[in-house]
Amino acid sequence: MKINPFTLNQNKQYLQQKEQKQTISHSNYQTNSMLPHSYNAYLIGFEARVDKGLERFSEANEERMPYTVKTFLETVEDKGSRTPLQVQQEAFAPLTDCQSAEDIKGAFSEEEKLFAELINPEQSNARRGIIKAHNDYAPLLAEEGKGILRSKENLTVYLVKKIFLENKTLEEINKDLDIDLEPDFKHAFLYHNEDAKFVYPATLSALGIKTPGKEYLQSLRYTRDGYSDMMGGKIKSGLEAFYDSLTDEERTLRAKKTVANCENWWATLSTKQKLEILADKDAELKMLEQYNQHKNKTKKASPKSTTYSLQGGEAKPRTHVKVGSTKLAQDELFKKWATYNLEIYRANLTDAEKAELNIIQTRNASRRWQNMSALERTEYLSKMKSGQEPLRFAMVDAWNNCTDIIKDLTIHLKKNQIYKPADLLYSTQEFSVLQSQIMTEFWQTHPEHAVKLGEAIQASHEKIKKAMENGHFEELKREIGRDKTRRIKEIEAFKIDFSAKSTATPDYMTEFRKAFTSQRLSYERLEHLPKSYIEDYFNVIEKGFSEDEIKIWTKSLKDLPLTDEEVEVVKRIGRTIPPESLSATRAIETTLANFLFEKTKNPKVYELDHGALKVAYLQFIRNEGGIAILIDGKKPFHAEFLDKKKPDMKKLSAMYEGLRQPLSDDSAYKILNNFFEVADDDAGEELQSYIKRFGKTAELIFSEKTAYTPTIREQLYKNFMVRMPENLFGKVASLLDLHTNPFEREAQIKRVNFLLNKRFDFIPRQMLDIFNEEVSRSLRREKYDISTVEARVGAKRLNANENKGLLILPKQNFLMHNKLRMLAAEQVLAEALYDATKNPEVFSLPFEQLCDNIEVFGLVKKFPSDTRIFEKHYTGETIELVATKKIDLRKSAQEYIDCINDVIDNWLNTKVKTDGFGKMLNLVDTLSCGETDPKILANIVKRITLYGLNLK
Repeated sequence: MKINPFTLNQNKQYLQQKEQKQTISHSNYQTNSMLPHSYNAYLIGFEARVDKGLERFSEANEERMPYTVKTFLETVEDKGSRTPLQVQQEAFAPLTDCQSAEDIKGAFSEEEKLFAELINPEQSNARRGIIKAHNDYAPLLAEEGKGILRSKENLTVYLVKKIFLENKTLEEINKDLDIDLEPDFKHAFLYHNEDAKFVYPATLSALGIKTPGKEYLQSLRYTRDGYSDMMGGKIKSGLEAFYDSLTDEERTLRAKKTVANCENWWATLSTKQKLEILADKDAELKMLEQYNQHKNKTKKASPKSTTYSLQGGEAKPRTHVKVGSTKLAQDELFKKWATYNLEIYRANLTDAEKAELNIIQTRNASRRWQNMSALERTEYLSKMKSGQEPLRFAMVDAWNNCTDIIKDLTIHLKKNQIYKPADLLYSTQEFSVLQSQIMTEFWQTHPEHAVKLGEAIQASHEKIKKAMENGHFEELKREIGRDKTRRIKEIEAFKIDFSAKSTATPDYMTEFRKAFTSQRLSYERLEHLPKSYIEDYFNVIEKGFSEDEIKIWTKSLKDLPLTDEEVEVVKRIGRTIPPESLSATRAIETTLANFLFEKTKNPKVYELDHGALKVAYLQFIRNEGGIAILIDGKKPFHAEFLDKKKPDMKKLSAMYEGLRQPLSDDSAYKILNNFFEVADDDAGEELQSYIKRFGKTAELIFSEKTAYTPTIREQLYKNFMVRMPENLFGKVASLLDLHTNPFEREAQIKRVNFLLNKRFDFIPRQMLDIFNEEVSRSLRREKYDISTVEARVGAKRLNANENKGLLILPKQNFLMHNKLRMLAAEQVLAEALYDATKNPEVFSLPFEQLCDNIEVFGLVKKFPSDTRIFEKHYTGETIELVATKKIDLRKSAQEYIDCINDVIDNWLNTKVKTDGFGKMLNLVDTLSCGETDPKILANIVKRITLYGLNLK
């Protein structure tokens, strides 16, 4: 190869300049990228990496940037005076004064997504890494007046500052820690963790540290001072000129190599992955993004290649892309290939794949709902109504959860001569031209309903998608069908009530409202509350009291003379709480308590009833500085307002309207069975009805996913129990009342479930969810020591010979529907274990021992395995197992779905309903799918008997 001397000198000069620039860049800028590892530069062209100016940066990242940055940015008038990084540093400047995680959460109370879960290192239960070392050595260092950092700074605060004030990456943070750690601590840490990094992504998670999305961090990374739009344009032009300079032969060679790699990657994707890409609005870009992710992973997995300098010898691995890179050309080539490839793939889809593609596309389209026109929304609903089953049921479920919309829509349809709204909403036919016009007009005149329905549709899509993945779609269909039947009845009842009363408010109610609103002391507590609550308030009065009683109340409000009998009526009204008010009262209580807690950070606001909360809220509106009221006229209550920002009425109204919705029958039934025991069926039905009327607040109390602290949940729970109908006292026993600090115990129970999920993570999640539900019920009912239970659950085995404890539950105490699901799960696991051991006795083992054995044999390296000897639970019989091959659970999730569907459809809904009782023989036959081996069948019978089913 002949080298031109001029070219050689040019390259030397270029390398020297490049080395100098890298040195300057390294000293002034963060060269690493996004947490937890590095900024993935795929899809980021040079022009996109240069500084676009703060104004355009804020436009591009409006939905991505942290709330603190966004609000600070609103105060910046001269957008050209700062870089985006400077804005972030100024926005998070209060971090410099923070000494602990609590300080950060207090200083940035609005940043719930980022800082709500922050904890100090000593609060973490981490068992390895720098947090474990911190908790081991910090007390010793403190005795010497030292900390683990030279500055004695809190580790959580240190890491948060590095991320939010300095925009450092994990690699850069580790380099800084190498300098900033106290030498004695650093020496001790590295002694026990040789070659380990100080901080990993898991370290941040363990401390509750969350970061903004990667797109925002990438954008911040590439919008620094020192660049310009002009430079970016020149770089882009240079890249394009380089590509144009290639000959046809050079382009062809590059194209063949790139396309070959693309086609190999495409062949590795599953059908579902391909359909997800095809359904995307920008399918080619979606493909390019995923392909580059694949290349990056492959590159990271392979040994790093080295380059050689012109002078000879090994140089450092290349980390920078030079001008003249082929990346731009490759990306454009990929897009062209992707376009043709997707066209071919789409043309060869089967009917089933086309149907699935339509479902994915329609589901994705729901994300654009809020930006659709009124006509586009109507057309979208029309397609869902007439689409495949998952789409139709998503539409039905969305309507089921929007009763307020249905009521207003019913009135709108009646005005347009459509008298059967249920037929219009729940049919499988597309809208006619007239129906489409009427629906479009409704969305134009009720934009707030359009927003709410769009949110309901997205939630229903996700619910059905999850049910299909977990094999619960058939059950969900039945639940949606039941709700639909109830909604249709409600629509008919509303139509009758609406027709009877007409749309006009009765004269006596108009007079009452006028008198009530003229009383400032009475109405002042209402006028600043959500309008929907004010309407609910007057509607409850209209429904809860007779016309005569309301007329007497009106006289009292007008200070007109009252007879003795009328005085008694007014007193009786003051003591009466109409049943219709329960849902609205609980909703406004929780709404106001949430608002006041946000303003005071005092959890005792949840102790106040709705009357006291209205007074406290009014004191905030009047800007009185704090809450100062008497509870029950005696006990003083004080709290200072720490935040005096006016309430966001849209947010307050949305919260109230969400909380006032009644629970579904299934949600109320689940709360009843998981947290209560009742004396008889009548008490159970009444308690379930009470839970439903209590509304969404009940879910905030009892759901494992609630964000409320144990203290707040306990107070809401006390309110729930106090307001329970008197006739249920003595008939209802709460499992939470069996324990002190029940909601702290709930957090411990949640940890037990977490440990079970972690230990048996090879078992399909839908099986473990059933078992965990029963574990929770059992731990609430029994006064087990949680630490003992945790020890019995144990951590995952490290080798096949390690002994581990088991938490084995009495199956006769399971809920009936969980008994059937558990039997199906055990059957699937037993079949997998039998396939590897050929011992029919595995079909008699309960779920826990099946999981335990699968865990053991999953750790075996060489087959056949050693003999495993253990005792069967309940019987004490000895069983010996030897695995001759690896246990295969890859199809167990689908097999479980098929098995439980067989049990429900072919046994429960067919044989049991037909005969009026269940037969052991039929259940065994359904579980075993016609198995004839008498030993296997006999062991299945043994396992079924553990559940105490009343079978013949």
